Amino acid sequence: MDKEKLRNSVKSVLKSDFIQELFFSSIGCLFFIGLYKFFPKQYWNAIYRTTFLLILTLSFFLIFLVLNQVNSKNNFYSVNYKRTIILFSIFNFAAYLFLFYNTHWGYNALKGDNFYRTAYITKMYYSGIPQDFAYKGLSAYYAPFYWYCLALIAIIFHIAPYKMVRIGMLITVYILPIILFEFWKKIYDQKLALIITIISSSFLVNIYDPDHMIGGFLILPYFMYYYENIKEIKYDKSDYFIAGIIGSIIFCTYFLYFLLIPIYYLISLIQNPREFKNNLKRILIITCLLILFSCWFWIPILRDILFIGFESHQNRFIWSTMFTYPLLNIIMVSPWIIGLVYIIHKYNLSREMKILGNFLLSVHILFLIGFIGLMINFPIMHIRIISISGYILVISTCIAYVRFFYYLAENNILKSNKIKINLYQFEIFFVISIMTVQCYSHWHFISVTPSYQLALKRQSMREIRDIFEELDYEDKVFLTSEWRIAAFLPIYLFLLPNPYFAHPSALHNERVKFLIKLSECNSSKEVYKKIVNNKFDRIDYIFLTLKENSTKLVFAFEIDNYPEGRDFHDIEFKIELFEDEKYFERIEINDALIFRTKY
Repeated sequence: MDKEKLRNSVKSVLKSDFIQELFFSSIGCLFFIGLYKFFPKQYWNAIYRTTFLLILTLSFFLIFLVLNQVNSKNNFYSVNYKRTIILFSIFNFAAYLFLFYNTHWGYNALKGDNFYRTAYITKMYYSGIPQDFAYKGLSAYYAPFYWYCLALIAIIFHIAPYKMVRIGMLITVYILPIILFEFWKKIYDQKLALIITIISSSFLVNIYDPDHMIGGFLILPYFMYYYENIKEIKYDKSDYFIAGIIGSIIFCTYFLYFLLIPIYYLISLIQNPREFKNNLKRILIITCLLILFSCWFWIPILRDILFIGFESHQNRFIWSTMFTYPLLNIIMVSPWIIGLVYIIHKYNLSREMKILGNFLLSVHILFLIGFIGLMINFPIMHIRIISISGYILVISTCIAYVRFFYYLAENNILKSNKIKINLYQFEIFFVISIMTVQCYSHWHFISVTPSYQLALKRQSMREIRDIFEELDYEDKVFLTSEWRIAAFLPIYLFLLPNPYFAHPSALHNERVKFLIKLSECNSSKEVYKKIVNNKFDRIDYIFLTLKENSTKLVFAFEIDNYPEGRDFHDIEFKIELFEDEKYFERIEINDALIFRTKY
């Protein structure tokens, strides 16, 4: 490529809507970052928080009106969609930044899944490569792309990795609407793309699971554009390459939704074998490239399973509340019923509705398979799949909404009844009004939840960190009751107490059995031999809870007891088992008792 072509190519990229939208929205986001620094401390109190969110919501609506005025010459309401998505991105970011400005934590702080996410980022920050957040030598089991990107950002900008869950959430609410808008623009016109984006981002936003939200929002436009080729484009090699790259990124962000694709094509094969065969080449090429470009994620997992073993617990995280079908509780009172009715009505008349309808069927078939799994004692983690149903219905509702106003305008229905109304103006006004009300309601709801209050409290574990930092913890394995320290320091754990977080090749139950046998030993020498020669990891440090009588160390852990939930147990070790100085070094730091295994 000569210099002129390269220059033109660079100019083309810089002039693209996507780059411009990112650039101008980033300026707006930086403005709010600077503005909040001048806010008095009392503005972060609850009453000011509610007031500011209301001011922000009204400001967005007024600015939208100013930026999108009626053209008096043509009496036509012309919306600048690029400006609107930039405004929405800034507006979204400003609200969440305000809510989480006075904390280093994301929603729910370190509770639940946020522990492993924080530990995941921490481990990848210090190692520089994707790997398991708890166990030494194991691959990255949870889809790592999003969390690895946050670790790289932390490395580049020298940010403490535990702060990145919050920062990642803020980056997501800023950039995802723009990406989603550009994705849908590939399929629909700007108006419908904007409506789908802002309604999805208002009603289905999930700041606790940003990786799930990214995967769920992007897989449908990706699937429709590339797999189903809804625009009927003749693909060349570069198109297939891009499809493979984009698909692998979504897959490595959250892969569970990809289980729907084979079910979808099984439905397609049954419905229309000839059409399926005509599309089979494209489907296989994209799938093969997706598998190839995501091999950096799945090959290490496969290697661990083949050479170490497999003991899954995550799929057994099933409670009685999950045995319900959530859509039955809301479908008849939800505006999404419009989307469902529209899919059914247009199913045989519109290709896009058939795609959405079959995808919706795929979701519920997989959900049904999940329930069958529960009945035959082979549970499948299916509960997270159902959320994409709401997204499909939102898309269908948005399409029905735009087509309804198009029908009114084409047939002059309101004009014939002598009702003076600008349909184009009302159409977009109504959507923006719904979006602003929903956003405010959602932000206010967040601000009063216990999970948000957790984010506002300090959870630095400073005292425990001081203890660990006095040890030679780098690349060391700990048997410890203070396992949450892995969210701050890159230590390895011999056993994570919660089996549902565990890597399948960690062999949680086998490790439990090993520790039970270890506690039954009669001498330090016997304990030492087992620690050094066990098939898992050498335990470098033992830092457990000291019982009141100071003669025993206790390790608390959980065992899956599907379908009853989980059982809580303790393993008790006599202190005398670690007191022989030939094998163990006794360390006391700030009243904490630690034993280091000598090698």
